[in-house]
Amino acid sequence: MSKITITKILIVFGILLMLAGIGTSASTGVDTASGIQGGTIFLFGALAYYARKTQRIKTSKKWLVAEIISLLIILRFTIASFLSGQSYNHPITYFFVPLLVWGSWFFIFLKRNNQRSIKNE
Repeated sequence: MSKITITKILIVFGILLMLAGIGTSASTGVDTASGIQGGTIFLFGALAYYARKTQRIKTSKKWLVAEIISLLIILRFTIASFLSGQSYNHPITYFFVPLLVWGSWFFIFLKRNNQRSIKNE
C-alpha cells in the first residue's frame, strides 16, 4: 500500500480542479479559466514541493531549476490575477490555492534548513 503524501494530494487536487474547469467551460460556454489555472497552480506547486523535498536528500541543479521555474509560474499567475481583478471574482483559485502551495513549500523549506543547522552543530 502506498503512502499518501502532500505531493500526491496536490497532484490529485490539481487534476480535479483542471477537469472541473474544463467541464464548466464546456457545458456553459462561458470562458472559466479559473479552474484550469487553479489546477495548473496546484500541479506546479506539487512539482515545487517535490523538488524542495528532493533537495533535502541530495542537492541537484535539475530539481533546483524545476523548483524555481514552478514558483515563478505560480507567482506570475498570482500577480496577473490581482492586476486583472480576477482574484476578487475567484478568491479560492487565485488567493487560497497559491497561499496553500506557498505555505507547503515554505514549510518544507524551513524543515530542510532546520535539518541542515542540526547537522552543522
